[in-house]
Amino acid sequence: MDKNSIKVNIGDKVKQGQVLGYAGLMLENGVHPNIVPNRQVMMLHFEYFTNGNDTNVIGKLTDKSKLPFQRRNDITDPLEILQEGYNNTFGGNK
Repeated sequence: MDKNSIKVNIGDKVKQGQVLGYAGLMLENGVHPNIVPNRQVMMLHFEYFTNGNDTNVIGKLTDKSKLPFQRRNDITDPLEILQEGYNNTFGGNK
């Protein structure tokens, strides 16, 4: 997220529909890549962890012993949540 657009703090309670912040401009070595000609591309990196009892969101997100991606065991595919959000926002199944 664009660090200047973040509207919540760690530990804040949020409500459905509340704006948390805005996606930041995608930069590669400080330069916006020409992925889509003549368009700025925004990107939000989203990770979803299944361990609901783990409140240590500041802890390490990598485990160097788990090659090749070095991800914790409790990371999961967020596609279902993203699809639900898309459907709730725009309707339909896409």
